[in-house]
Amino acid sequence: MKPIVVAWSCLLLTFLCSLRACHLYWSSTKEFRSMEGRPFRHNSNKTELEQRRVLSSLAAVEAAQQQSILALDIDSQPAQEHVLGDRPDGLFYFTQISDLHISKYRSKGHTLHFLQYIQSVLPVIRPEFVVVTGDLTDAKDHRRITSQQYLEEWKTYKMAIDQQPWTNTTWYDMRGNHDCFDLPSWQSKVNLYRTYGQSADRVEQGKGIYTWQHSPSYGDYQFVAIDACPKRGPSRPFNFFGYLTSSTMDRLATALQKPSNHTFVFSHYPTTTMIFGVSKDGHTFKDLAKHYSIYFCGHLHRLIAGLGDVLQSYDPATKTLELELGDMKDHGMYRIVAVDNDLVSFVDARLPPSTQPSPLIFPDDTIQWPTKLPLDPVILITNPKDARFAMDAKEPLHRIRSSTHIRFLVFTDVPPDALVFYVRIDGVVIDDGTAPLFVGDEKQPLWVLPWDPSAYANGSHVLSIQVRTLNGLMGESSILFRTDGRRAKIGGGAGEWIISTRMSSVIDQQGAVTGPRSLRRHILVGALRCLQLPSAQPSVWYGTFGFLLALLTLPWFRAEFIPSGETPAERFGTFYMYGMVFGQEWVPLADTWMYAAEQVCLDVGVFFAVFLVHVIPSELLVCSHVKLTLPGDPLLRRSLVQSPWFRGVEIVYWLWRISELMALASFYGGIWPALVQNILVLWLLFVGMTLGTSLCTVGNSLNELYWMTNGLDGCEGCAKGPLKATMVMTDQQQQVAEDCHVVELDCRLSASCSSGSSASSTPFNRSPRAKNRKRSRG
Repeated sequence: MKPIVVAWSCLLLTFLCSLRACHLYWSSTKEFRSMEGRPFRHNSNKTELEQRRVLSSLAAVEAAQQQSILALDIDSQPAQEHVLGDRPDGLFYFTQISDLHISKYRSKGHTLHFLQYIQSVLPVIRPEFVVVTGDLTDAKDHRRITSQQYLEEWKTYKMAIDQQPWTNTTWYDMRGNHDCFDLPSWQSKVNLYRTYGQSADRVEQGKGIYTWQHSPSYGDYQFVAIDACPKRGPSRPFNFFGYLTSSTMDRLATALQKPSNHTFVFSHYPTTTMIFGVSKDGHTFKDLAKHYSIYFCGHLHRLIAGLGDVLQSYDPATKTLELELGDMKDHGMYRIVAVDNDLVSFVDARLPPSTQPSPLIFPDDTIQWPTKLPLDPVILITNPKDARFAMDAKEPLHRIRSSTHIRFLVFTDVPPDALVFYVRIDGVVIDDGTAPLFVGDEKQPLWVLPWDPSAYANGSHVLSIQVRTLNGLMGESSILFRTDGRRAKIGGGAGEWIISTRMSSVIDQQGAVTGPRSLRRHILVGALRCLQLPSAQPSVWYGTFGFLLALLTLPWFRAEFIPSGETPAERFGTFYMYGMVFGQEWVPLADTWMYAAEQVCLDVGVFFAVFLVHVIPSELLVCSHVKLTLPGDPLLRRSLVQSPWFRGVEIVYWLWRISELMALASFYGGIWPALVQNILVLWLLFVGMTLGTSLCTVGNSLNELYWMTNGLDGCEGCAKGPLKATMVMTDQQQQVAEDCHVVELDCRLSASCSSGSSASSTPFNRSPRAKNRKRSRG
C-alpha cells in the first residue's frame, strides 16, 4: 500500500475517533452542565447583559453578607459589646471528626477510637454539635481487598451515638466514599446510611445538600453539608473521587445565598478530589465559594511520610479557607472550632494512646464502653487569632487591635483552681503580676489575660500558652499572630500544595533537565527514534497507534463493580476513561480519569519508550569519524538493551503490569469478565509477544554496525567531509574518543533518516550473538 494512502487513512481514522471521543465526553459530563444548556465552564463570549445579571446576583449576596457583619460593629449597639475583653459573650464552638472507619474486622483504632472519643472527649468539650465528615464505616473485608456494606458496622455507629454518656449535643453527618462502596443507588436496601445515618433524612430531602443554623443573640451562622458521593457507588478502588452535578450545584447555590455572619461548608471530599458542574446561572464552584468562610473536609487522612500534616490552604481569589482533618481511624484526630465575636479559630487535637482491646461486634445491641482515658488539657486561643488562617474579607480582624484581653478556651476535667499557666510572647514569659482569669463556666471554659496589642503592632509574633494540672497532665498551644490585620503564610509545604490543587485534573508531566545540551540530545534522539519506528517496526507503530485510539473510543473492560446490585444492569458496568456506564446511565467518576492516566503512562508510555530504545541503540548516535576497537572498549561493550539485567527488568516490569490486572480482577468479580473483556489484557499480550519474540534483543551487534556515511553540520570531524567509519579488529586497545557529539537533526533530517534506517537492523529479529556464532563457524 502506498505511504500516501496509509497516511490519509490514519488521518481519517483519527478524525472519526476524535468525534467519537468528543461524543463520549459530552455524554458523560451531561449532568455537570445546566439544564438550560449552558457550557460546562464559563463562556468568555457571554453577552454583556448575561454577565451583568450574573455579577449582580453575586454582588447582592456579597453585599448582604457585608451588611450582616457591619451590623455588629455599628451604631445601635454599644461599641463595648464588641470589644474582645473579659466577658464570655459572642462565643460558641463545635467539633468535627472524620474518617471513623468503624470495622468489624479491625480491633485497633477504628471502632475503639470512636468509642473513646464519645466516652472521654465529648463530656469534657461539651460542644454545641458534632459534625462527622464521612467514612463512618470501613466496608472492607478481612483481607482489605473487596468491599461491601456491613450491617454490624452501621449498627455499631448508630448504637454508639444513641447510647452515648453525654447526650446534650446534636450530631450531623454525611457519607464518605467508604459509605457508598458497592452501592447500586440511594434507594437500594444496601444503602445502610439511609437507615443508620444521623442526617440521612436531611440528605434525602435536600437531595445531597442540607443546612442548619445557629442563631444566638449576637448573630446568624449557617452550616451547609454536602453529600458528594457518586449516585452509583462502585466497589473499591474505583471510588475515590466525588462530584456535584449541575442540579446539585443549583441547590448549593440556593443554600449559600442566605446572608449570615459566617457560612461553613462540610464535605467528606476535599475540593482537590471533586468534580464540579455549573449551576443554571452559570456559577462555578469557585463563584459560590466566595459566599462561605471555611470548607471543612476529611478523606485524605494524613497521607504518608508527613505529607498530610498540614492539609490546609487559603484561596486568595475567594478569600476562603479549606481545612482537611486527619482521621479518627488510626490517628484519633478531632477538631474544635470556635467563633469568638466572628473571629474563627480552631485546634486539632489527638486522643492519647491506648492499648485497650475493643470488641468488634456487639451481639446484644449494647455498647461495651472502653475505660475512660485521662486527657491532657486542650487549649484553643481565640484572641488574637492565628494570622496563618486569617480571612481579611470575612472576619473583623480589626477587633484584635482594639482588644483588651488575650482569650482562650481550656478543655479539661480538672477544676480551674488546679491549673497552672505559663504564657509567653516571642519566647518571653508574661510576668507582670497578672494571671489568667477564668471567666467562663462548664459550657464555655473561657480564660482571659490582660494585654496591650499596640506593643505588638509590627510584624508577626508567637503566642504560646502552656497549662499544667496538679496531677502532671500538660497541654500547650502556640499561634502566629499579627495585630495589623494582615495574613501570614500557612507554610504547609507539600500538604498545602496538595489540598489547593485539583488532583482530578492536574497531572504534572514536567521532567527535570540537566542542561541545554542534555535536553537537546534527548529531543534529537527521541525524534530520530520516533521517525525510525514506522519503517523499522510497522507492527509496533500501528499497534500502538490503534491501541491509543481504542482507549479513546472503546470501552476498556466490563466488570461487576457493584456486587450487591439486584439485577445485572445494577451489578455490571462498562469502564470508559470518561466514566462508567450502568445500563444506559453514566457515572462520571474522576477515578476513571486517574486510572486511565496511570495505564497510559505505565503501560503504553513505558513500553512505547522501550520499543523506541530498541529501534536505534545509543551506540549509533556517535560521530562517524570515530574508530572503534575491540569489545573491551566502552563503545563496543554490550548494548544496554542487550544486557541480561535490562532484559530482566523488562520481564519483571511486564509481569508487574499483568499482576495489576489480576488485582483488578480480584476486586471486580474474577477473571470473567474483568480480564476476558479487557483491552488492556490484549495490549499487554501484544507487548509480551513483541518483546518475547527474541527476548527484546536489538538484532544489531556492535560488530555489524552500519554507520551513517554522510557527515552533518555540528561535528568537527564530520564537517571535513563525508567519512566512513571503520572498525579496527586488533588485539591492542585503542583510545576511543570521549567527547562524541550526537547526530544533529537539522533541515536535512529526512535525508539522514533514510540512511539511518539502513543503519539499524530489525530490532526484533534473531539475536546478534547467534549471527556471530554462525559467521565464526563459517
